Amino acid sequence: MSSFETARAIIGNDPSIISQIQVRFGAGFEPNFENWIDTPKLRVALGRTAKEKNWFKRQDFGAEWASAIAACLENSDIRESDLAQQLKSLRKWIDHV
Repeated sequence: MSSFETARAIIGNDPSIISQIQVRFGAGFEPNFENWIDTPKLRVALGRTAKEKNWFKRQDFGAEWASAIAACLENSDIRESDLAQQLKSLRKWIDHV
């Protein structure tokens, strides 16, 4: 839930953020984030909310998000995923431009 925690730190309006996620999650949404269970449905709702509400479109927000997820990319379950590999390729390209 790193993106959610980062959004909370950046935006600082928990009720608004949770309401935004609830709209995209639909029925069965648990509004108390401390009780959230990491599920594909919750991840999709978080991702859609972040994209549609431009949580990380500002450069400073994006930098904070990148810092928050960097440690997750070293997790052995994620390190070899397509997403992690694409991000590594992008980082390599950025460093050499």
